Amino acid sequence: AAGQIRDRVRVVERIVLAVSEPRASVTFDGRRTFRSPLGQWQFQQLDGRPVRVQIRARNGALVQLIRGENGSQRVVYRLRPDGSLAADFTIQSERLPRDLRYQLTYRRAAGAR
Repeated sequence: AAGQIRDRVRVVERIVLAVSEPRASVTFDGRRTFRSPLGQWQFQQLDGRPVRVQIRARNGALVQLIRGENGSQRVVYRLRPDGSLAADFTIQSERLPRDLRYQLTYRRAAGAR
């Protein structure tokens, strides 16, 4: 399972979060964008497969949920006092013996708001 995860999960180098109520979007590396009205499920395609996506604001963070037929991914994005972005990932699947959790930290790009 670990080899399959390494092949399928790519570390995202750049994340753009946009919230313009009532909608929000998360863009990974300028290639893949997930959009949804805040707190509502949307159907989208991920690698040619249908998934449900929800983005919501909760306790000062932006939470992105992606659910497909083989599992789900939850990412909690939080701005830190130093301006960096912490992204806490949780991947769940019946194919995994337990949830996979990890955190990545991103620097704010020059000129970003």
